[in-house]
Amino acid sequence: MNDKLPKSARNCPALSRTITPKECGSDRVSKIDCPDTCEFHPFTLANAGGLTSIEERLLKKVQKRVLDELRGDQARELGRKLRESEDEVEHFLMLLQAVHTTGEVEGPDFVDRWAKDHFEGLNNDERTLLKAQQTQRPVLIQIQRVIDEQSMEVLDLLGADPQPFTVVADVELDEAMEGDTLLGWIYDAPLFTRLSGPAFELPEHESSQPLEALREIAKTLNGPLLPDQLRLWLKTHALEIYQTLEDVEETDEEEEFGAGVEDVYASFDWADLPDFSQDLMPRQRPLGEREIDDRLGPFLHRHKDPEQAVQWFEETWQDIASSVDQVTDGVLSDEGFGVVLILLAKAACVLHPRAPVREDPSPVRFMWQLGREMSESIRIITDESGEEAFEQYIHDSPQPVVCQWLCGEAASFAEGNEAVFDNENLSVVFPIIKAAVWEMCHWPAA
Repeated sequence: MNDKLPKSARNCPALSRTITPKECGSDRVSKIDCPDTCEFHPFTLANAGGLTSIEERLLKKVQKRVLDELRGDQARELGRKLRESEDEVEHFLMLLQAVHTTGEVEGPDFVDRWAKDHFEGLNNDERTLLKAQQTQRPVLIQIQRVIDEQSMEVLDLLGADPQPFTVVADVELDEAMEGDTLLGWIYDAPLFTRLSGPAFELPEHESSQPLEALREIAKTLNGPLLPDQLRLWLKTHALEIYQTLEDVEETDEEEEFGAGVEDVYASFDWADLPDFSQDLMPRQRPLGEREIDDRLGPFLHRHKDPEQAVQWFEETWQDIASSVDQVTDGVLSDEGFGVVLILLAKAACVLHPRAPVREDPSPVRFMWQLGREMSESIRIITDESGEEAFEQYIHDSPQPVVCQWLCGEAASFAEGNEAVFDNENLSVVFPIIKAAVWEMCHWPAA
């Protein structure tokens, strides 16, 4: 080895000599024909994790470049939308659409314009990746099989004669399943085809053909129907497709969210209960998040097993637990009912850490309030007041932080492949939680 080379120098199999890390970093792939066996090649399957980091850095620089090119009111408006967007898919599509709108549809390509400025601000790996991303195009991929944690064999249903090919994704594919169809973006990386950025599913269509579902949505947006034309059109309208799907999904969720609570409300004769509207509760000092944690810790330590917590709640406030059972009969699974009792046990231990209380809780009063909470929940859903109004409903409690925390815990049981609740269940669980907190606030401190 040349004594002048640093200790960090590496052997270059392409040049058959030793080079410095700087020379490797500045010339690999772009000027050096790197073999896929080289451990320093950033675009191999073995280094796909590192490629994700390069993509993320490049995306931030692309955003800055787009905003610099737009300037003025257009730049400010796009910048505002990008800052305010909390949806990863929407943010990605918004930026990608801006790239194509400002360049590829008319006039010189965005990448070519950047090349005239000698790719200012980009390092060698980012320049190589940006040039590869000139091939970026929308695809409607149908998964044929998942090969490993990063690769899958797919069909592009936008192709005239779809043939299987392999894509390497930038996310783990542990939830991908054969037959799933996604609308996403691919590009030809130096050594493989890359599925880059977030992809999203299309809704089921009556014909069970994903391409037909996409065509139907495009048709409502005055888009073309032929696959080749549709692919080009998607470059500047994929965001509209996604937003249309989000609007449909939100509408479906609102309709679904009301079903459970309406059924439960209709099945119970709330009018026969006494009127507790003039019943005053003791003044409450609102608890904060830290106080909740401080009080919850000892309770969880005493009842490490969830079944112990349920048993403690049923033994201590048996009438309240029985009332919950009466309301949820036939609505929640046994597991779901157990989760509700655990949540109410946590609420009781936080609001009354020295339980049991001096007076017996009132199941009738709890049921009376539950009827009003369900009625208000139905009104919000029927009026289509949206998520903001429902959040206000949850927070309108004598202990809003406690209520928010409990509802958040309930919602966490509606996520993942083994979800205990669905939206219909939550529409019943949230009013139960709110009514239970209201009832517990009537109990005098021990």
